[in-house]
Amino acid sequence: MGREFFVSKYLTLRPHFGMRLDWIRQTNRGYYQNQTNSSQINFDKKDQWYGIGLAGGVDSQWDLGKGWSLFGNIAGAILYGLHNMDIDETNSPAQSNSAGGVYADVDESYRISHPILDVQGGIRWDNMFDHDRLHLGVQIGWEHHIYFSQNQFPVFPDASNPGLMVSNQGDLALQGWTFSARFDF
Repeated sequence: MGREFFVSKYLTLRPHFGMRLDWIRQTNRGYYQNQTNSSQINFDKKDQWYGIGLAGGVDSQWDLGKGWSLFGNIAGAILYGLHNMDIDETNSPAQSNSAGGVYADVDESYRISHPILDVQGGIRWDNMFDHDRLHLGVQIGWEHHIYFSQNQFPVFPDASNPGLMVSNQGDLALQGWTFSARFDF
């Protein structure tokens, strides 16, 4: 929910709030060398996270004239969600003391809250026609989304510390150019 209003002749702001639902699937596959016995450890890590919570932010638009404008948006959210993890690590070749070459097999789920920040900016062109009954808008911009403390994969440093959990292994950031077109009637 939001409401746009004019701050000046050339600047509009639109504060908004609501609910947000996110679903993120992360996969990490690779291998590393076990220095103890020179075997290769293959790993396959999967994390599915589902979250829901409150979101809010402010959208801004600076009018440049003739339908052109610059826009800048910022929003944040705090989502309460569930991490479902499946982690498999195997020795290659299998060690004599590990059954079937399995080094680690973890299925874990837990609930946690994550803060999220979204930033967007770019240029936009809008035009009203047919006696202001129809609207056409086109925009290009840059988006950046940061999911704080999203990377929650356990670390397996060696056989004596399987499943060592580090509380924050980093943030997940998504970014890139966006293009959109809009037609209202």
